Amino acid sequence: MKQLIINADDFGYSKIFNKSILDLIKKDLISSTTVMVNYISKEQKEQVQKLIFLKNNHELSIGLHLDFINSNYEEEIKKQFEQFFKIFNFKPSHLDVHKPNNSNEEFLAVLNFCKENKLPCRNLGFNYEDIKTTTQTYINGTDNSFEDLNSIIKNFKNKETYEILFHPGTYDKDCKSSLNKKREEDIEKIKLINPILKEEKIELVSYNNLEESEYIIHCSENGEIISPISKFYAHKKGNRSNLTHYSTWSMVYNPALKKYGLQLKTPKNYDKNQKPMWDM
Repeated sequence: MKQLIINADDFGYSKIFNKSILDLIKKDLISSTTVMVNYISKEQKEQVQKLIFLKNNHELSIGLHLDFINSNYEEEIKKQFEQFFKIFNFKPSHLDVHKPNNSNEEFLAVLNFCKENKLPCRNLGFNYEDIKTTTQTYINGTDNSFEDLNSIIKNFKNKETYEILFHPGTYDKDCKSSLNKKREEDIEKIKLINPILKEEKIELVSYNNLEESEYIIHCSENGEIISPISKFYAHKKGNRSNLTHYSTWSMVYNPALKKYGLQLKTPKNYDKNQKPMWDM
């Protein structure tokens, strides 16, 4: 199983950018976004509430997009982490950095904070021992053409997890972002790569699903195994009615160890006839 996170960076940078990100989430075209808490304003309150609502109704991770305004990295991370919790009333799903300078000091500060708080972070190609992240280094979708992304995606390897980051949005004349004019191109690239994921049997996942993916065995009516599918995918809106045949056991795949294991289902609840109800 090949898995991909599509992350929209820069939620909060602009109300206009936010609108585009929310629309992509509603259409299940992205699975993650990261928030610039220093830019969240009172005028964005309704959009923040919409984002929280979508998190509760879609498979979506909402992370913290760290924006360092000075080199006191530890203090900045703690401050922005606390601000995130104040805004959302829950912890970020993961951390990444706005315009990382890739210095050892910056990297170690983020790494240590993630270890202490058991948070995943974006894979920049460093050593991520004891921290959840994708098995492969992130891909910058903004810097790659659709043709390049098409080629990259079609070469994804089985049992690996990837992340492609984008900066989607509609042009905002009042925003000083250096990527302002590229954001609409990112929206089009996101729309174009999603059909490829289906063709290549690549599962769109979020940072919420990184450490272990539990797989349900999708069977035919005759009991023949068709393929393993993740529990989260099977329960995703629109899929449940088409994936009705389940076994009473599942496979668990750990991307970090690159190993599969079997998990027998244990009934937790009983129906009115005192028959076990399986937690599927």
